[in-house]
Amino acid sequence: MSQERVDLAGLPGVGISRAGAMAVAWRYTSNVGSFFRRKPLGAFRAIVAVILVVFAVFAPHIETADPPETNVSHNFAGPG
Repeated sequence: MSQERVDLAGLPGVGISRAGAMAVAWRYTSNVGSFFRRKPLGAFRAIVAVILVVFAVFAPHIETADPPETNVSHNFAGPG
């Protein structure tokens, strides 16, 4: 395995090997996995929050038609 150095955040003099970078990435992924196992309700809430944010960001692309015009007099009209 090569000892190629990878800069973290572009800081001079701060670098780790590629294997070290993979270990750091694996640690963060395992933290996410352990969070899902330890706190399933919190993980579910996080997923719902992410879905809501995605829908909010892409809302103009999801619904492209104009809403129908409403006539307020029909809303308060009696039955018939």
